[in-house]
Amino acid sequence: MIPLTVAKNGPGPGALFTGANHGEEYEGPIALNDLCNRIDINKIEGRVIIIPAMNYPAFQAATRV
Repeated sequence: MIPLTVAKNGPGPGALFTGANHGEEYEGPIALNDLCNRIDINKIEGRVIIIPAMNYPAFQAATRV
């Protein structure tokens, strides 16, 4: 399983944010986890999907693949 966050508020466009396509990339997951904790559903229109670690097994192992 890969942790993700989905926030939706009414009709509108969607946005997908991903990080850690490679497991040793840490800046994206840190920023996206922060965004998951701070997102305010009342300030968005549409859908936001956040996947902080796309390659979750590599991220957990801190390896590139």
